[in-house]
Amino acid sequence: MAQTPSLGVPTHSLYVGDLHPDVTETQLNVVFSSFANFLSSVVRRDCFGRSLCHGFLNFRTSQSAQLAMESMNHTPINGKVIRLMWYEHNPEARRRGIGNVFVKNLDDSIDDKKLHMIFANCGLVLSCKVAVSEDGRSKHYGYVQFDSETSAQNAIQKLNGYKVYGKALYVTSFVPKGQRMLTDDEAKYTNLYVKNFEKHVTEEKLSEMFSKFGKITSLLISKDSDGVSKGFGFVNFENPDSAKQAKESMNGVQLGSKILYVSRAQSKSERQQEQTKRTKGVNVYVKNIGDSVNDDQFRMYFSQCGRVISAKIMRDTRGISKGFGFVSFSSTPEANKAITLLGGKKLFVNVITSEHIGPSGLPSPPAPIPNNA
Repeated sequence: MAQTPSLGVPTHSLYVGDLHPDVTETQLNVVFSSFANFLSSVVRRDCFGRSLCHGFLNFRTSQSAQLAMESMNHTPINGKVIRLMWYEHNPEARRRGIGNVFVKNLDDSIDDKKLHMIFANCGLVLSCKVAVSEDGRSKHYGYVQFDSETSAQNAIQKLNGYKVYGKALYVTSFVPKGQRMLTDDEAKYTNLYVKNFEKHVTEEKLSEMFSKFGKITSLLISKDSDGVSKGFGFVNFENPDSAKQAKESMNGVQLGSKILYVSRAQSKSERQQEQTKRTKGVNVYVKNIGDSVNDDQFRMYFSQCGRVISAKIMRDTRGISKGFGFVSFSSTPEANKAITLLGGKKLFVNVITSEHIGPSGLPSPPAPIPNNA
């Protein structure tokens, strides 16, 4: 019989999540008693004695806990796959989501174990979880927790846009619920934004592709003053479930020589909020740029520091470079890397924060640095 420690949770403990509501401490003790130095288990319960579907496994040594995690992670107990990870003693780190990434556009076949395999080369993975509905079907998004923020940023840089089973992954830093906008999975919407299709694609063609998901109330391809397609448009469904299914199924699908991008159409306020969030703290101001440097060369130069969202050299009305520009990175650590690696070279670089964002939504240059600074 496993011995229960007399004081709190011991140092070498595993968190066990996604438990079936009927799983008890006695059952966990039986399952894990074959591992040397196993001490006890705890199933967390509410004030009425109902299982909270998670708990702790306590071991005398870290080696035993590690072996149990490697052997039993993502295995079923009472028909439900459990999730094991090291117990995080620092509640502040858990609340802030340090080392966590959010991933979406997952294929139906990707479960917790496969998600772990996809991200394992980016750093030490502590936990993986694919969100599922009540009937066990994937919601096509999930979470990966690493042992460090460095590994999390490495995963974002390497795997964002990486195709798995024909679908391009979207990988970004995890944002606590109280700090993020309403996600597509939480929102009810009928209107989709569709882009990255060739100019010869017609509204009839898009209607043929999207109507299999439900009744379309309107469909529009945006065109210029000459009536030429701009390569993007909107598809509005009668039913929110049809829109969600169409988004999940059509995003990443190849049409001709291009890959479609399909997302929920955002309101103006949402786009402004996203623009502010995207530019806050991850833009870099650069000056002393040579007159002959173009935007593509500018982008390529800074890509050594991380994933560049945009790179733009400011020009006058004649198209002549003003000698300064802006680089937007996918994360603050990447922007800081640009400062560290390139700040001592001919270019002058500086991080742009929210107070530098002008009324147009574009960054404004910081105040000039005095010569005697």
